[in-house]
Amino acid sequence: MHETSVSNFSTKNLVNGEKMDKEEKSKKDKTEVNKEEKKEKIGPQNQAPKEKIIEKKGDVKEIKKDFKKEAPEEEHILEIVRILSTDLNGKLNIKNSLRKIKGVSFVTSKIFCEKAHINPEKITGKLKDNEIKKLEEVLKNPKKFNIPNYILNLRKNPYTGNDEHFTGVELQMETRKILGDMRKLGSYVGMRHRYGLPVRGQRTRSSFRKSKSVGVSKKRPTPDKK
Repeated sequence: MHETSVSNFSTKNLVNGEKMDKEEKSKKDKTEVNKEEKKEKIGPQNQAPKEKIIEKKGDVKEIKKDFKKEAPEEEHILEIVRILSTDLNGKLNIKNSLRKIKGVSFVTSKIFCEKAHINPEKITGKLKDNEIKKLEEVLKNPKKFNIPNYILNLRKNPYTGNDEHFTGVELQMETRKILGDMRKLGSYVGMRHRYGLPVRGQRTRSSFRKSKSVGVSKKRPTPDKK
C-alpha cells in the first residue's frame, strides 16, 4: 500500500510538473509574441511601407524635375521697353506699343516693323537688344531702308526742301519752329494759327465755336431803353 501511494504521488507530481512546464512555455510564447507585436508596431517592419511611399514620392518629384527640364523655359517678358526715349508697354504687341511714340501711326508702325524684319504681332517685352537697335535705326533714318516718301510726316521741309521724318521731341521742336516762323511772316496759315482758327478751309459758323476766337458771331439783341 505504501509503495502504491508513493507511485501515485510520483505520477501526480510528474503530471503536475509537465503541466507547469507547458504553462510556463505558453507564457513565454505569449510574452515573445507580444514583444514581437510591439516590435512590429514600433520596429522597421512597419516603417517599410512608409519608406516605399517616400520612395514613390521621391520618384514623382524626380519625374516632375525631369519634366520641368524637358519643358521649354518661359521667356522673361519685360514690362517696360524704352525705345527713342519713350517707355513702351511690354505686354502689348510691337505694332500697337510703337504708336505711343510721337510721329508713329498705326500704318507706319507696321511698315517700320517689316523693314526691321520683326513680326508686328510679337510681344514688346520679348524683343532682344539687337532688334531694338534695328528698330531705332529704322525710326531715325527711314529713307535709308527704302521707305516711300508719302509715308514720311514732313515732306518738303521749308528749310531744306527735303522729305524727312521726325519722331518724339524732334517732331515737337520742328513743328514749333515752323509755326513760329509762319506767325512772324504773317502768312495766311500763320495768321490763322495766331487767331486760333482752322487752317484747312473748314467752316466756322457751326464748328470751332468753343475756342477764344469765333469765326461768325451773332449779335445779341440789346434791351430797349425806357
